[in-house]
Amino acid sequence: MASKHTQAWNIDENEYSSLQDMGAKVAFLVRYAVLAPSPWNSQPWKFKVSGSRLELYDVPERLQEHRDHEGREHFVGCGAALANTAIAAAHFGLCATVRLCPPDMPPHCIGIMDFSERQTSKKAADSTAEQEADSLNERLFQAIPNRHSFRQDFLDRPIDESICQKMAKLAGELGVTFVPIADAGAKMALAGMVSEGDLQLGSNPATREEYANWIRANDNKGDGVPGYALGLDKWSALLAPVTHRLFDFTDENARHDSALTTDAPALCAVFMGREDNCKGWMKCGIALQRVLLLAASYGIQASFLNQIIPVPELRVRLSQLLGRSEVPQTVIRMGYPPQQSIKPTPRLPLSEVLM
Repeated sequence: MASKHTQAWNIDENEYSSLQDMGAKVAFLVRYAVLAPSPWNSQPWKFKVSGSRLELYDVPERLQEHRDHEGREHFVGCGAALANTAIAAAHFGLCATVRLCPPDMPPHCIGIMDFSERQTSKKAADSTAEQEADSLNERLFQAIPNRHSFRQDFLDRPIDESICQKMAKLAGELGVTFVPIADAGAKMALAGMVSEGDLQLGSNPATREEYANWIRANDNKGDGVPGYALGLDKWSALLAPVTHRLFDFTDENARHDSALTTDAPALCAVFMGREDNCKGWMKCGIALQRVLLLAASYGIQASFLNQIIPVPELRVRLSQLLGRSEVPQTVIRMGYPPQQSIKPTPRLPLSEVLM
């Protein structure tokens, strides 16, 4: 049975059909938005519904200022929430226009979505294109409640090249480059950078304090990473925030993350973009979430290897390793988890994310 903090994943889409007011329909979409991934499940977003308009605000208090001082992962997470919203809107027959980081809005308003009822196309050519787009959107929509971050070992099963190509195409449609890393030598080099990132970040006591702040007991608040998502039992999870404050696990984390990176069956991938700013990071988040949902539709899950991203010199070395000029925005590992059912991480109640 789902706890009160994981009930957010159980959405009855039939409730939408009883809604008449556009504002109520838009508010319903937020239930899908909040299922997006975010750094350490920080859920750095709030939403304001004004009739047919949805405004997305980032929450500075949820920024991990030592680990993610530029806010790169913070805004990637917000972009992922917009992706879920747009996918859900299309499923329910709404058209959405999106503006990222609009200059004429209040502080911290980083996204605007305007919705209207969809008009059916009468042209045969458009109908074919729309059917293909609808089919893909439906695949992504059905995957929203099935996508979860999986931080443990994957099965010894490779990801088919054709799926990788579909992921790359999906990201490319948004101007984001998806670069898979399957070569053993490249993965070894990536693992070394992940380890270096862990060591550099972990050398700062304030960063270690941030880690401790976002680890939760197995049935606690509606945000943060519960111990079970890290493979901890009830008592270990209960003690984890305390032990992470008392002891320095940096070396252990570096070894663990390096091993996960080089894990033979797992595919590593980097999302890269040319816009190295809030707007570019949000675009990356939209592309990232669409790729993660496509992967989940094939039974593939992912977790993040973003220790490289906050360290400028490591970002440069990663670009050089991949032979590309774009800026790395997000690093993930992907694979097939050993169990079909993964316990979801908690979400804050809508009363705390709706303005």
